[in-house]
Amino acid sequence: MHKLLVVDDETDICDFVKTFFKDRGFHVFTALNGEEALAIAKKERPDLVLLDIKMKGMDGLAALRHIKELDRSIKIIMVTADSGLP
Repeated sequence: MHKLLVVDDETDICDFVKTFFKDRGFHVFTALNGEEALAIAKKERPDLVLLDIKMKGMDGLAALRHIKELDRSIKIIMVTADSGLP
C-alpha cells in the first residue's frame, strides 16, 4: 500500500484529500503545518507528499528542504490555493 502525506493548514482540504485517496487504496497521513509534516515523514517515510506552499510557521518550501534532506526518494508535489504567487 502506498503512503501519502497531505500537508495543508486547512482541515477541510486535508479531510477531502484524505478521503479521496483512502478510497483508492492509499494509506494517508495528514499534517496541518510543516513541523507536523516533518515528524510524520521521519516516522512513516511516505512515498508521496502533497505539500501546501503557504502555511504559518514552517512553510512548504522549508518543509520541502527538510523532507528531501531526510529522504531524497520521497516524491513531493507542491500545491497552493494562493493565486498571488508569480
